[in-house]
Amino acid sequence: QVLESESGECGGGLGVVVLDGAHTGAAAEALAHTLQEVFPAQRVAMVVAMAQDKEHTRVLSGLLACRPAAAVFTEVPICGSRSRIASKETLQHIWCELAKEHDEAPPALLAGCMTEALASAREKVGSEGVICVTGSLHAVSKVLLTWR
Repeated sequence: QVLESESGECGGGLGVVVLDGAHTGAAAEALAHTLQEVFPAQRVAMVVAMAQDKEHTRVLSGLLACRPAAAVFTEVPICGSRSRIASKETLQHIWCELAKEHDEAPPALLAGCMTEALASAREKVGSEGVICVTGSLHAVSKVLLTWR
């Protein structure tokens, strides 16, 4: 789903925000390909939150394929609980290790909540850039619940 400020769907003047619950390696690769195809000239910032039982390395490797300008890692409750959350620090560490392997070093930031993550992402890509929230359907639902 793509939300845009102009349509009134997107809160706080965040510009274009893509919501995609990609939480497998294949889904993340497909998302990266789609972002490159649909937004070839825009800078992209990833906002990522995941459950601890997912393929973190495969998902993050797939997301790196679109050469994002930055990644912001945060945490959202999974099924209303914090017990299955992948820590944002763990995700950041994996991202940084993968970025070294790909000879890329997009900034990897930490945010205490989704609102902070979205603001940090917008700061990194500017008003014309694209924010992509991914890694979990719970992350996507957090954004939708925040704006509705």
